[in-house]
Amino acid sequence: MEGEFRENKKGQWSPYEMHGGTAIGICGDDYVVIGADTRLSVDYSIDSRHKARIFKMNSNCMISATGFDGDIDAFITRMRSILLNYENQHFHEMSVESVARCVSNTLYSKRFFPYYINILVGGINSEGKGKLYGYDPVGTIEDLHYDSNGSGSSLAAPLLDSAFGTIHHNTRPFPAVSLQDAKNIVRDAICSVTERDIYTGDALQLCVFTKDGFAQEEFPLPRH
Repeated sequence: MEGEFRENKKGQWSPYEMHGGTAIGICGDDYVVIGADTRLSVDYSIDSRHKARIFKMNSNCMISATGFDGDIDAFITRMRSILLNYENQHFHEMSVESVARCVSNTLYSKRFFPYYINILVGGINSEGKGKLYGYDPVGTIEDLHYDSNGSGSSLAAPLLDSAFGTIHHNTRPFPAVSLQDAKNIVRDAICSVTERDIYTGDALQLCVFTKDGFAQEEFPLPRH
């Protein structure tokens, strides 16, 4: 009803909390890179400067998660259990494509009380090709060349579009980008977000999968 009095709901309890964080992923012909900051904060308080947001799941796949830290821990624990059970039953690791579909199903199974998180799945498939997948909160999956999510996503997305020639809906071929260039783009984008988003900062966790395996680096981010 127009003009209806609306009660202030600010003091109501919520099962969710936004802990910030920004993640960026890029995949190429033979690699996938995901970078995320390590700051965990609530409003203007920093609870941790060393919160890992990228998790190696097996020898060919990793998952990044930003958002509510409690849901991140619950989701990653559940996924590790699913992957371990699969390995015990089938005597081999789940492929990155199967992990991506499993993540989608897990998110969808919680659609009535969804995880308050943003997910990227990256890895190397059986042909040695880089794969990157993004999701909405209820598990809709998309195969991507690059993506960003988290509190600084709206700041990072234009930088990625600019770096890759504003490619939309695969109407233009994805440009060949070397692994080192992709790492530099992720690092520069996260640094730029840090300058403008108070929920992103402290350090950059940069993880890479290639046919040669998994590698992880960490870099300090500018502090203000």
